[in-house]
Amino acid sequence: MSAVPLSKEAVLKKSIGVSLGSLAILGLRDIKFFARPTTVYLMVSRHCVFNCAYCAQARESKAHTENLSRITWPEETFERVLEGLSKYDDYRRICFQVVNGENYFEDTLMFLRAIKEKGIKKPISISIRESDTARIRLLFSEGAERISLPVDVVSKKYFSRYRGGIFEKSFESIISAGRAFKGRITTHIIVGLDEEDIELYESLKKFFKEGILVSLFAFTPIKGTPLQDHPKVPIHRYRKFQFVRSLIAKNIDFEGIFEKGVLTGLKLERTKDEITNLLKDPANFITQGCPGCNRPFYNESPLGPIYNFPVIPKDTDRIVREFVSLISNGNIFFKV
Repeated sequence: MSAVPLSKEAVLKKSIGVSLGSLAILGLRDIKFFARPTTVYLMVSRHCVFNCAYCAQARESKAHTENLSRITWPEETFERVLEGLSKYDDYRRICFQVVNGENYFEDTLMFLRAIKEKGIKKPISISIRESDTARIRLLFSEGAERISLPVDVVSKKYFSRYRGGIFEKSFESIISAGRAFKGRITTHIIVGLDEEDIELYESLKKFFKEGILVSLFAFTPIKGTPLQDHPKVPIHRYRKFQFVRSLIAKNIDFEGIFEKGVLTGLKLERTKDEITNLLKDPANFITQGCPGCNRPFYNESPLGPIYNFPVIPKDTDRIVREFVSLISNGNIFFKV
């Protein structure tokens, strides 16, 4: 049953979660940055109906209700947020992180309409768990530029346990959206949820083949969730899949070398120097998502290790040493 539409005044009085960094961008907090966010991140609703084992907003989560991943999202009235979005221009994108709680879809639509009526022209992304093509189309028609449909878990064995739902059905739903809305769909993959290397490798290739942009996240254990004691992904493993993702995004041909299910290297028809230059590209290791998104320290403390760099890293030689054991003509071998 749909919620009764609210008046314009009621929409402005509604509360919305705003990441701490975004509050500073909007002039609502005085905060010093390690890295300034380039996107304004807003969280719609709380207390999700779903029960993802890694999520602070899951139905049975005992984590703090202001958290999503390791980020705190204090509430503000949408009126104050809208004023900040209009007054300040030092951001490149608006991103709604939608929690499937009470009236989540209707609220998202109302927020989109209010932004449009205010004349704010920044591109808008929406991250939402949604499989209905008509509802996705409605979000686009109301002003979304891109929509992310996170798959999160790419392990067939652990998908239903960690995320809930049917593995094949969830994958196909995202693929179908990618075909229906070409070039406008993103998905998220969380690395470190007990997936095998081959599953991660094949998922990246499959999504990109269908024109779906993939954003990688490193698993972050959150206190109060069932996976609070689950280990983080080793940095060398995350780095090799950042590099694999980058090669796929650049349409560079390569072949994976697997030993007992572990990706131990890549075959590329390139010289050693060419491969080295590909490895040292700083773009491999920065946050990869919608254009204009740098998502500072979503997965990690500023003290490190840094999984997704919010700014261009300077010492790519050191980063490459974290995960590469050998480079030769036609081959890269990874640390395992």
